[in-house]
Amino acid sequence: MSRAVALPGHEVIGIVPPGELVEIGIIQAVPIVSVPWFDNRQTCKLAHDYLAGAIEGRFEEYHACSGYAAGVCRGTGGAGLVCLFHEVDKSLAWARARQWRRVRLADGSTVLQQRHQ
Repeated sequence: MSRAVALPGHEVIGIVPPGELVEIGIIQAVPIVSVPWFDNRQTCKLAHDYLAGAIEGRFEEYHACSGYAAGVCRGTGGAGLVCLFHEVDKSLAWARARQWRRVRLADGSTVLQQRHQ
């Protein structure tokens, strides 16, 4: 099967042949586009506390996280990825976390917002 880029970061990984979706009113071929997986660790509150300098990233600070299970992050949808604090500081996962910044809203709450690249 050939692959083509559909949108930046998205690939066409297959085609539904013409006529296969007639029952829902589609008669032409339909591309099947891959959906990039989102690594939830990049928006982890404790990771952003560490990046903001609020914690030092010691075991005592992150092991009580409700998503922490013997070094594995349960917030990764069953992917079994290690907790960010078990990754080296220069890893791709930490680089992705650094692409976000905390923003304080008018009501005093904070949210994460992707940095403009």
